[in-house]
Amino acid sequence: MIDSFGREDEVDRAVLERLAKSISRFLSPDS
Repeated sequence: MIDSFGREDEVDRAVLERLAKSISRFLSPDS
């Protein structure tokens, strides 16, 4: 259980990072 939770946490972090990057790109395409 702990292992799967840890893996899920890592995946969630990666997804959130991608979302934040695409959002910032969409908000400021110049930079």
